[in-house]
Amino acid sequence: MTRLALLADVHANLPALEAVLASVDGEVSGYLCAGDLVGLGPWPEEVLGRLDGLKAVCVLGNHDAECVCGRPIVSNAPGAVLAWTREVLSAGRLATLAALPEWRADGEWTLVHGSLRGHLWEFLLDFTTARASFELLAGRLGVFGHTHQQGGFVLHSTRVAAIDVREGEIDLVPGARYLVNPGSAGAPRDGDPRAAYALVDLELGKLWFRRIPYPIEATVRELERVGLPPSLGERLRAGR
Repeated sequence: MTRLALLADVHANLPALEAVLASVDGEVSGYLCAGDLVGLGPWPEEVLGRLDGLKAVCVLGNHDAECVCGRPIVSNAPGAVLAWTREVLSAGRLATLAALPEWRADGEWTLVHGSLRGHLWEFLLDFTTARASFELLAGRLGVFGHTHQQGGFVLHSTRVAAIDVREGEIDLVPGARYLVNPGSAGAPRDGDPRAAYALVDLELGKLWFRRIPYPIEATVRELERVGLPPSLGERLRAGR
């Protein structure tokens, strides 16, 4: 099986991650996670353990880097969230985060959090930024996150176009290259609170964008229980 699950921005939201994993069980041969594994959510230790158990291929996100170094870099996360995450993570998990690379590549795919030009900080949202990343993309597929929005870009010949996620299932054009954002599994920001992810099969030439509901209120209750800001739960409910 050559089908991969593409994840990004899980943000320590265990119920959202579990919903995604249950929906792809038996359907994929591996997992790529484009950073921000922690930050914002109440289960950082558990999420890192779950991804480690899956042998998911992960890269460092800006929230992950902030938790490791203990100072903000580019996110607008409340400082209390970063401090709490760093406090509750075991030394081993902090070391795992610190050891994550900012990008990974393996044959036909490259994995990064922000963009291929700005691994941690750059938002890949427009054609100019996409073209700069395509210039650095060695293979057929680049996977990124950071924007918390499903989508991406395709480069066919010399033309860069946006990917229409409304199609759901997309046929990959032979000879074209793709930059794919699977959306945020744990903290969507596009008005749809369901967990977002994608699947890709480069051998078959198919890309799928998917959403799955998860028990948001369970996450909200845990956020309240551990004393994290109520605004985090409100944003989860709204998908903003």
